[in-house]
Amino acid sequence: MNRKILRIKKSLWRIKKNRMRFFKLNRMRNITVLNVPVLPDAFEGLSDETAGTYDETGEIQFVRLTLEVSKSAVYRIMDEYCVESIEDTEDGTKIITLSLPEIYWLTYYLINFGTELEVLAPQKIRNNIAEEIRRINELYENKI
Repeated sequence: MNRKILRIKKSLWRIKKNRMRFFKLNRMRNITVLNVPVLPDAFEGLSDETAGTYDETGEIQFVRLTLEVSKSAVYRIMDEYCVESIEDTEDGTKIITLSLPEIYWLTYYLINFGTELEVLAPQKIRNNIAEEIRRINELYENKI
């Protein structure tokens, strides 16, 4: 598969789709780095999914997470992201620290682990997850 992308600081801009994308680099083969300038107006009119992602300098905002992860899910996290630290607990779970981009899909990504993962910090992310779970519960509560 041949995709043209531009490297923009800590993220990538996919030319064909004309929007920001994150790519898992360890799955890519035969990467060629091109010296193609990125114009500042390329970011004008980005969709809502990127809202709140960038700070005033154009850098992606990352959030440092502390997670308690089950043994069965820890390797999934380690495969997908760069883990800063891992601590064993007495019950066999792992306490993992990592930084992820604070973008629209973070809450949904963390929720998809179900009971295999608990966000210990920061509280803001815990609150976002709890609120989304509350909305999901409301959606299904009267339909069971």
